[in-house]
Amino acid sequence: MNSRQKGKVGEREFAALLRVHGFDARRGVQFAGGADSPDVVSDALGWLHIEVKRVQNLNLAEACAQARRDCGGKPWIVAHRQNRGPWFVTMDSDALYDLLHKALTYFDLWPFVGPRPVTMDAELFFQFLRVASTKGHRGNAGPTPHPTTDFGKSSGVSPAVARETRAFPETEQTKQSEQ
Repeated sequence: MNSRQKGKVGEREFAALLRVHGFDARRGVQFAGGADSPDVVSDALGWLHIEVKRVQNLNLAEACAQARRDCGGKPWIVAHRQNRGPWFVTMDSDALYDLLHKALTYFDLWPFVGPRPVTMDAELFFQFLRVASTKGHRGNAGPTPHPTTDFGKSSGVSPAVARETRAFPETEQTKQSEQ
């Protein structure tokens, strides 16, 4: 199987995996790359640029750079797997922070400084994605943001600022102990 065929098969496999996890998905229309031609398309995940790599020896830095170039300002992921291996998802750490905070509204600590690629098992990614897609709010933070259009925007604060201001959140217990 040549690399182009292997790429098409990988795109179909990942689209099928998304469908198994409850998200409509199909292989995208391939042009020369760009925001209008992701490898996998999903109406439910239209806010996300999905790049798929099905190669034995992946240059992950190059794949992430391509996704970043082609995403058109959307959060991006690189879904990848080797022969007979499991799927993994790599995404920007700031986008992962937003996804985790949407899924786990109490999530405030973040170990990363500055955006960097973070890789996780695809099954874990799907768990966070399902929860984040069903939760439309962050506690009492105001109106309920739409889970697919406000990804990464619902707090109004950049992840870098959020990391600095929420690294050690002030709680009622810390306020009382200081008195």
